[in-house]
Amino acid sequence: MTTTLVACALAPALLLWLTWATHYELVEHDLLVRSGPFRWRVPLAQIRSVVPSRSVVSAPALSLDRLRIDYGRASSILISPRDKLRFLSELQRRCPGIDVASH
Repeated sequence: MTTTLVACALAPALLLWLTWATHYELVEHDLLVRSGPFRWRVPLAQIRSVVPSRSVVSAPALSLDRLRIDYGRASSILISPRDKLRFLSELQRRCPGIDVASH
């Protein structure tokens, strides 16, 4: 009974944490992605392409209007920056060789 009550209390808390603490930051050499307790560090030098996505796959993205960032050999991450155009512009400035698909 106590375990069930704890689980019922923690599930909404985790959802709120994921919602309120999801953000993306371009720092000197990396794209930092944070969503609640989860963290990703994507080296800017490894980003190959950025394409629009409406995938429903679980991701650190609060909207279905997403960007899929392909990096490394076969890795990708879905994000949904609030100002996609500004984010893409800054990403292209920092990574001039990446392939950015139009929306």
